[in-house]
Amino acid sequence: MIPTALAFCVKVFAAGGIGVALASAIAMVRDPAFPLTRLAVRAASGLDRDLRFIEAKTTGAQILLCQVVVAALAITGGIMTEQKPFIAVFLLAVFAPKFVLAKKRAGKIAAIDGQVDGFLIGFANALKAVPNASAGLLIVSSALQEPMRSEIERVLKEMRIGSGLDRALLALSARIGSRTLDDALTSILIGIQVGGDLPSLLTSTAAALREMARLDGVVRSKTAEGKAQLWLLALVPFLLIVVFNALQPGFFAPLSSSLTGIVVTSMAVAAWVGAITLARSVLSVDV
Repeated sequence: MIPTALAFCVKVFAAGGIGVALASAIAMVRDPAFPLTRLAVRAASGLDRDLRFIEAKTTGAQILLCQVVVAALAITGGIMTEQKPFIAVFLLAVFAPKFVLAKKRAGKIAAIDGQVDGFLIGFANALKAVPNASAGLLIVSSALQEPMRSEIERVLKEMRIGSGLDRALLALSARIGSRTLDDALTSILIGIQVGGDLPSLLTSTAAALREMARLDGVVRSKTAEGKAQLWLLALVPFLLIVVFNALQPGFFAPLSSSLTGIVVTSMAVAAWVGAITLARSVLSVDV
């Protein structure tokens, strides 16, 4: 009875210590001179960049505060109950927000890539009816869908406050970070600066991007089966080890109990790593 009560008291004091440490950390973060403040500001700024990119209303500081609170509660719950699920809660609190934001960012970039072709065609048609590229962007923005529409409207807003078209388009390229969009914006900037038949240039660029997208889809479909086979073959040695140990315990003992076995095991592991690396390089085809 006494050891149980003592263990409970230890858990209570540990949980209280975590609570005090959490409150102290939050208080110290408010002090700009405290080193933890710089780390918190850096982490919140990284979250803010992703949140602004996906146009979320939540701030990075709010997400960071929720992460700290949930992680502290998970640690407290794990100490009090000694339940392993609290480890999963802690890991989710630490890594889930960044993972979710990265997925949403990648999804928005993929959606923009899928709209670049239509944007170029619409812009080329608009340039046949209006005298300059700025007016053409204004016309085509109303026909676009999200998320490309919001990005083009942002370009137009930057131009209204004094930014030039080339600078606004370069800012759009840096903000999105898409190779497909970079190619499209490069053709627009070259056509504006050099002159010539810009609608025809944009139409040919759109056709080239469509062909690149088609080839990329073909490559992805052809390599998907190879990647599945790669991971299956990579797991086969471990499955064989489990099966043989289950059928005959100690079957692989000589590989770890003698110098020859260790050398053979090391050579096999090196060959396995080399084969996986080589296969990955072969399947990493980029159009």
